[in-house]
Amino acid sequence: MCASGGVGGGVCAPDPQVAGAAGDARAGAAAGTGEGEGGVSVVIPKAEFLENLKDFERIVQETIEEKEERTLEIIREALEMAECPVLACSWGKDSFLMLHLVRKVRPDIPVVFTNTGVEFPETYRFRDKILAEENINYTELKPETTFWKIVDEYGYPSRSRYMEVKANKNGVPMCCALLKDEPAEKYYKEIGADLLFVGLTYDEGRLRRTKIIESGPLYYIKSKGWMKCLPIAYWSESDVFGYHWKHNLPLNDGYKHSPRIGCMPCTGHIGWEKQMAKANFKMYRKVTKDMGRPILEEWL
Repeated sequence: MCASGGVGGGVCAPDPQVAGAAGDARAGAAAGTGEGEGGVSVVIPKAEFLENLKDFERIVQETIEEKEERTLEIIREALEMAECPVLACSWGKDSFLMLHLVRKVRPDIPVVFTNTGVEFPETYRFRDKILAEENINYTELKPETTFWKIVDEYGYPSRSRYMEVKANKNGVPMCCALLKDEPAEKYYKEIGADLLFVGLTYDEGRLRRTKIIESGPLYYIKSKGWMKCLPIAYWSESDVFGYHWKHNLPLNDGYKHSPRIGCMPCTGHIGWEKQMAKANFKMYRKVTKDMGRPILEEWL
């Protein structure tokens, strides 16, 4: 049983029979690791990739209702294989939709938020609101360093994580690695997690789309020792917003001024200048000065 709650979290005591069954099931899952997951991605034969592509193109055209049912089935299948599942939540639109759907199947799913310390203020308010209204099995993690200390040592992240000069061995910007990945993975290992739910979708980028076509929404990461499940892998951004509106799900207010919710001083995505200037002009001035960049003309 996997117990969680509070900053300290809990522990898992795997049932040998369940663990064995999960191991057998993992053998049938894609054995590759995704980008930045500490291993080499599986290169599947062209014919198999094209067949997967046909299935993918059919699935992404499904209605929201069909995608919801498919997602719930993916979640059930993943949970049947796991003894100690955990859900990573950033309090953005995707992870909150995933949280909503996973809790339909497993209401007490352990939920983990890795607080980088530089999230949007709206994210913290949204977190507090949901935790006050819902009985969530919740753990919040904090890194051992800060964004600004990392910037002092490694500089700001570039727009392309895969061309990042100062990154870890998997091409992940050091701020992401030290503020999010390392604290989270340390915790998952401490509690013996064997299944990680992550709210990634196919339209977040070409590499993400290709990985989903190759490996599907559930695969085993041998280097980590756990399965990774992407329940909403086949959802588009419009699907996600559409589900929120149709079912009246609460939404992070940060989306009122920003298309992307994450670390507020992040420079690793297209359009960061306008987003940061609108959200926190003082921070925007500091970052542009640090980087030796001119202030956008519209903000002069």
